[in-house]
Amino acid sequence: MQYSKLLISGLLYLFSQPVLAEWQQLDSNDQMVIYLDIDNIEYIDQDRRKIQNLVDFYLPQVAHPNGSQITFQSFIRNIEVNCGTHRQKTLDIVFYKHTNARGEEVYRSQINADWSEIPRSAGNALLVDLACAPRTI
Repeated sequence: MQYSKLLISGLLYLFSQPVLAEWQQLDSNDQMVIYLDIDNIEYIDQDRRKIQNLVDFYLPQVAHPNGSQITFQSFIRNIEVNCGTHRQKTLDIVFYKHTNARGEEVYRSQINADWSEIPRSAGNALLVDLACAPRTI
């Protein structure tokens, strides 16, 4: 009986974690670290890519989506990037209680935002460069 409880607990823990991502650090500052999942870049067509990025905050953050308060320390965004136009749109975002997308999922939102210019910061420029680089076999 104890073995089956332990096995179920272990499986639940594994399935609650982000799926085997290879996070490459892109940028950091005194508040956060930005990562890109370089092993799971999805090629939609010649110009478009679907990517995931993780943002970890050194201190817990508070937000008020839809009138409710959440406290989180990381989030993962699914983003579509257009390499030809250097535009992006956020598809969805999931907020987590702890860094590295660990712990309780505190909020999830399907956004499917409009296309927007990619901000010209070091982290965002590298995100586009890595997402749009030719893939080697």
